[in-house]
Amino acid sequence: MSAYKERDLPLDLVIGDWEVDGPIEWNDAWDNCRKCVRCRGHIKNIDDFRDFQAALRTIRSDMQKRTYADVVKGSFPRVLVGNYAVYPNDGYRYWYDYFEREPDIQPYKPDQRARYRPWFQEFPLTGYTFAMPVAYTWYRTFDWYDFESPDYRWFYNLLLVASCAGRSTPAEIPLIPFVHWQTTTPPPDPDPRVKQFSEEKYQELLWHMLLRGHDAFAMYCRPAGIGKETRLVQEVFAAALEYKEFLDHGRPVNFEVPPRPGPVVSGLMHGRRVLVRRTDFDATDAAVALKIGGRAFMVPRLTGRCQVLTLGD
Repeated sequence: MSAYKERDLPLDLVIGDWEVDGPIEWNDAWDNCRKCVRCRGHIKNIDDFRDFQAALRTIRSDMQKRTYADVVKGSFPRVLVGNYAVYPNDGYRYWYDYFEREPDIQPYKPDQRARYRPWFQEFPLTGYTFAMPVAYTWYRTFDWYDFESPDYRWFYNLLLVASCAGRSTPAEIPLIPFVHWQTTTPPPDPDPRVKQFSEEKYQELLWHMLLRGHDAFAMYCRPAGIGKETRLVQEVFAAALEYKEFLDHGRPVNFEVPPRPGPVVSGLMHGRRVLVRRTDFDATDAAVALKIGGRAFMVPRLTGRCQVLTLGD
């Protein structure tokens, strides 16, 4: 930080990738800690997973705040500082990182074959000034669902992640998700049944993220895929600038994620106008209802385009 400050070079955005360092409650951590005399002496109700998780995440958050967030903000008070996978949530996490195993005994929320884990509200303790969810096409999630549409297996899970973050993050906190299109962390011999997320529907997902409160994108990819990954994100963000007024001042009107393939609608309301986008995963041609303020507004099918609706009296 001092080198930037000494040369009068401002820092506007700092992104951390603090993943596997420090206390983590997953894999064998809970079992090992319950066998540890010192851990049992310091963590009350250690046999309750949520209390155990809260204790470890509190320590982890304090480490990140004191050694990272506070240090950056001490030199650049107006900086946006955040970290991979730290964001407000609805009490659950809808994805697993590459190093995490799916738990057998922790409490979870079932959804077909998915097991969504309980998650501690760590964001307020970190001192971060922007939130950073992770919307990656993790290989394992494809088999969580039985949807006939391969694209909806990806889209459904990623929209759950995006909607959780969008609904849970206060409007004044910027929301900058990590996104990734190519299938993430496949095994050396991947199952041919696991189909790549289509470019078209991935870009539709990005649109819906913007219309559910996300402000920008941070893209992850390996060197071999950087050209296509960059193009897919840039095309959406460039096209979205046509609706800058909505992106800057609108508020999301819908966070529902349809449990089966069909029409998906997202929107931003600004004044009496609503910017909406409808993406279809079935043959539904009829207009679908979008409820805003207790009233239903009909959204016609319009493939690959946004619509601006004006609300009547």
